[in-house]
Amino acid sequence: MSKCSVSLDTLTSEFPEHELALRQLASLLRQKGQQDGFCLSINRLYDLIEPQSTTTLLRILESLVDKDVLQRFVRVNSYNGGGIGDFASIVDVPVEIFDARMGCNVEVNLDQVELLYKPGRTEIHG
Repeated sequence: MSKCSVSLDTLTSEFPEHELALRQLASLLRQKGQQDGFCLSINRLYDLIEPQSTTTLLRILESLVDKDVLQRFVRVNSYNGGGIGDFASIVDVPVEIFDARMGCNVEVNLDQVELLYKPGRTEIHG
């Protein structure tokens, strides 16, 4: 299945003050986006994009999700490290989940839940 694409110029016209950061993100997605399991935390994206505010970061991420450049998902992490379940949204996270690292069901706590972004079906070109 071929991927769709969106022009980098389209993105930078929305957020001209973040052109360099969007170019860096596009380059990172081209380099590492095909690696199995590649995803970015909100903190990593904040460091990469260096927005003027968290509101600006949220606007950029919402635009990238709307264009399917990025897909947002929620991961439940084990207290022993690593993810034990990925879900489309926070409402899909169960109250209890099997933790293979611990070998038992565990109650999901908010400190185990992480918002992540992975490459979507649309590539950035240009």
